Amino acid sequence: MQNSNLYVSELYGTDDTYFLYNILEYVFRLTLVFNGGFAVHASSIVQDGFGIAFSAESGTGKSTHTS
Repeated sequence: MQNSNLYVSELYGTDDTYFLYNILEYVFRLTLVFNGGFAVHASSIVQDGFGIAFSAESGTGKSTHTS
């Protein structure tokens, strides 16, 4: 791959970091789906060596309950 640059226009009211985060999240989710995976909106904890995930809609207190 040759040297590449990514430019984000200030007209969209965002910065490079925000833009790259959204692009990388999109690519990551597509990669998961095309390889048999899936993404879950959740919070998680480890209890006695086991992982427990709490999945729910945004704003329902998942992070609050796991802190």
